[in-house]
Amino acid sequence: MTAAPPAPESARRSAVAVGALFFVNGLTFSNWLPRIPEVRDRLGISNGGLGTALIGGGLGGLIGSLIVGRVLARWRSRSVLVAAASLLAALLPLIAFVPTALALTLVLTGLGFVDVLNDMSMNTQGMMIETRGGRSIINRLHGMWSLGFMLGALVGLGASAAKLDIRIHLVGVGVVMMATVNAVQGWLLPTDAPSSPADGSGRRQVSVLVVAMAVMAIGVGWLEVIPGDWSAVLFRDVFDAGRWSG
Repeated sequence: MTAAPPAPESARRSAVAVGALFFVNGLTFSNWLPRIPEVRDRLGISNGGLGTALIGGGLGGLIGSLIVGRVLARWRSRSVLVAAASLLAALLPLIAFVPTALALTLVLTGLGFVDVLNDMSMNTQGMMIETRGGRSIINRLHGMWSLGFMLGALVGLGASAAKLDIRIHLVGVGVVMMATVNAVQGWLLPTDAPSSPADGSGRRQVSVLVVAMAVMAIGVGWLEVIPGDWSAVLFRDVFDAGRWSG
């Protein structure tokens, strides 16, 4: 039996809640990107050492992608989303306190791992709201993430230009994310839609689709992740942009 669609007001609140979490997720991650050169310099590591540490984010994401389906099958997407978003809020400030490159790698690995759980549960909530409400919202939700990412980058740039202590900066960002999670978690959909088993043909079609999506994701990674991680370093080291390198 298909679950009855939520009341219009309830559906709107659920969409607002998920949109807010998309927004703060983008804002959280982009806030530290302008300050990567400062973290590198504080730890006294080379660009090679920084590159090794940054691999942690991708490694954590890879590990998370292997288990996220099982996690969501066992626990409700709302529970996973609240837990993952809260962990992101707690882990991000640790970047400002790590004493070694190894510690930075471990923190970024944890962030990458938890972010996969956050992304999948966030999108699951969005798709359920879209299905139950009969109205397309998923593109708007991803637009909210992009807006949050741009705002976070500007805030990070401003904090770097003002020479705000990175510890105060990232702790403040974590507090904003945690407060948002606490404010909207009650509006998220409490139950997940049941999944339907696919036949053999469906599994073959999905396999082809997954391969195509994986290739696309690699291309997106080259276009998004690498410039995001290294632009501030480039502007500081090559163009001597100083505190405006972010």
